[in-house]
Amino acid sequence: MRLTQSAVDRAAVKAKPYRITDTGGTHLSLRVYPSGIKTYFFRGADKRDGKIKDYRIGDAVNLTLKEARQKAYQKQHDLENAKDTPDRLTMQEAVDGYMRSPAYIGIRPRTQEMYSSLIENHLLPRFRHWDVNDIRRRDIIEWIETLYDASTGAGIGTARNAKVVMSVVFSWLEDREYVEYNIVRSVKHVKPVNIRTRVLLDDEIKALWERLFDGSHKYDLGAAAIMVLLAAQRVTETSEMMIEHLDLDRNVWTIPASLTKSNREHVVPLTPFMLEIMKPSIARRKSGRVFNVHRNGVTNILLAMRDDPRFRGKFSSHDLRRTFATRIHEVKKGVADDIVRRVINHVTGSSGAMRHYNHYAYTDEKRELLEAWSSHIESLLA
Repeated sequence: MRLTQSAVDRAAVKAKPYRITDTGGTHLSLRVYPSGIKTYFFRGADKRDGKIKDYRIGDAVNLTLKEARQKAYQKQHDLENAKDTPDRLTMQEAVDGYMRSPAYIGIRPRTQEMYSSLIENHLLPRFRHWDVNDIRRRDIIEWIETLYDASTGAGIGTARNAKVVMSVVFSWLEDREYVEYNIVRSVKHVKPVNIRTRVLLDDEIKALWERLFDGSHKYDLGAAAIMVLLAAQRVTETSEMMIEHLDLDRNVWTIPASLTKSNREHVVPLTPFMLEIMKPSIARRKSGRVFNVHRNGVTNILLAMRDDPRFRGKFSSHDLRRTFATRIHEVKKGVADDIVRRVINHVTGSSGAMRHYNHYAYTDEKRELLEAWSSHIESLLA
């Protein structure tokens, strides 16, 4: 039968595994297991040995039928253009291949920059000349342990990100059958020494406002920093807000997918208080960035407040987002956690193909929370 998304979703679970073959010319099939798992496979011939094999495409919970067909076409192309696998593939060769592939080219430029830095500064210095099939879990664990200090937690972020990048490269190798499986996947993540819980209290928020707008910094820097607190968006997204991202008739800020960590467009309602703060910056320019600042400037101005006795220790831009996510429950009783996560663009828990179809922006619900938060902060400054 020719598969449809509806047929995939409704495929019944039986006592034994069974296969539904798609007759759409993609050599795609769906296997349904007694556990309820539904997995797409592509059947094709590897020209290197002529054998017909089933290649796993992915689970239906993560892929729509359309995406599975696209992956099947790509797999067919890869098999038809396959070259003999070299007897030995070094990590340097693996990285070069990955960074030329659509898997790397298709990610955000900022993520590419981070991956490239981690590869050059940490991955290759240790494994550059290693055969990728000679690398064992113990080698990876020992390498990761050299990147951080277990007693203080220094370098844990680097260690975690380096492991992620290595896993991404090994997943690319696994897909192309240079390695039997992604060995990095079985290595546990480095756990942070302390989970950050820093939240600003009302007197600290008032002090923050006074420091940001005391005349010692240019206006745009203070405005961008306070917008991180008011809108609860990431410092990079806020500092790179463009005039063309704003719809001042509807009072919304639309962050394009290319700037968001989730790689999905994100709509942020703008409250009257936010617009009042943004107005001087908008008036000075007709195009380009709203705030003439660099993200590091916003980060540094917050860290520079660590010595101010009015604050209970240092805090970062991420702590401003946490302040909203935590204290909005005090400001507005009965707030649903799901809407809070949607405001900060940290949505989790989408399952099945639903995540591909639910594009409702929850603008009204988010606006209600942000207006309550803005009103609370305005009351502190009165």
